[in-house]
Amino acid sequence: MRDHDLLRRISDDIEAMGIAGEHKLSVLVYAMAVRGMLPKANNAIIQRRSSSGKSIIAETVAELMPDEFKIIATQMTPHALFHIQYGSLRHRVIFGGERSRKENHESADTTRAFREMASSG
Repeated sequence: MRDHDLLRRISDDIEAMGIAGEHKLSVLVYAMAVRGMLPKANNAIIQRRSSSGKSIIAETVAELMPDEFKIIATQMTPHALFHIQYGSLRHRVIFGGERSRKENHESADTTRAFREMASSG
């Protein structure tokens, strides 16, 4: 943590894994994921135009996280997070997939648990 070049080293590692030209976004996603280990976590949504590399950046950053610290949730049922044991998500990061573009009740329900966790901290 005392390394003044830490962010550059993280960016270099991500670039070596195949992400080029996305230094700021990839380091930001990495920092947000690491923040999940602290008592008060944050949440983030990557929003960009279609086919701009959002998923590959998140997937690459997820590869850098220890398995016991991350949950890869690219597809979930609407009630999946409601059935997880209380406290089991503490100090973990969830890498969610893309939200469906369908505007219906079911697609809104699928992200409801994420929205509720984000708003309640």
